[in-house]
Amino acid sequence: MSYCKPRYTHAALVIGSAFVAFASPVAALQTGDDLHLKVAAYTAFIDAENSKTLLCKNYLGTTVAPTSFDLLAPRLAGAGPKNEFETTAQYQRRQTAAASGQPARAVIVTIPVDRNYVRYDAEVGAMMIYAGAFPTGRYSEAFRADLAAYGAVSAYDMLDGPKLQVGVGEAIRVLSTATARTVLGVPIRVTNAERHTKGLILSTDRLFGFARDDDSTIMGFEASQAVAPRLKQNLRTAIVIDPEPPYAMTGSQNGEAATARTPIHYTERSTVIAAKPLCGLVIDVQGKVLATADAGTK
Repeated sequence: MSYCKPRYTHAALVIGSAFVAFASPVAALQTGDDLHLKVAAYTAFIDAENSKTLLCKNYLGTTVAPTSFDLLAPRLAGAGPKNEFETTAQYQRRQTAAASGQPARAVIVTIPVDRNYVRYDAEVGAMMIYAGAFPTGRYSEAFRADLAAYGAVSAYDMLDGPKLQVGVGEAIRVLSTATARTVLGVPIRVTNAERHTKGLILSTDRLFGFARDDDSTIMGFEASQAVAPRLKQNLRTAIVIDPEPPYAMTGSQNGEAATARTPIHYTERSTVIAAKPLCGLVIDVQGKVLATADAGTK
């Protein structure tokens, strides 16, 4: 009987070293369940590294220029929402026609990074990236903005299947200011502003299918102690996406009225791009890709 050794990528060896460095000194303090979960997580990572798509592998070490969300969205105007005077078949034909003018797949879009899930291991000289570094699940921390973005998406005829929300960013523009008075006659300065919430809706239930939770390791790369602090502070996260119908979805809602406690009234604008996630990237300030992981489920 022949025996095939498992293939280990450089990233797998880096993370394996970090795993051993963490587990060995405290093995006596680990419960059986804890160690089992850590071994399972490491095994899942190795399997993901060994089966990584060629597209994702080819980004490693290259220098990339992510596409601006504000420039991409107008190119993805799409067919718009289905209206009451057209049949589903007519709407689908409009979607097909709109798709012919869309950009090619593999568009890189940066997203906010949660640096609480980027951790340096000085024992092995490795920067560890955990799934939580790529925040998902909502478009905005502001409740009204998040709700408005969900409303924009709900106006479109989305295909069935899993969906994952990713916030890309927000822009606030002051429209006007005025002086008003409370019921007690106290003057307050009231601001009218437009808040533009930007996001992605991805055709997956998890961004990294092999990751168990936010604390699951998804990438790792070598970094010296000298550069690690600055690198952690400046690195960016991005997703390689393949835009899908209905492409860019937009909406607008009148927000809550200004009050003495919150003297600002927002008009909520939303732009959400529908896409299939292909690859997660970690990029330095020069645009060099330091690490990659397959995104979505295969």
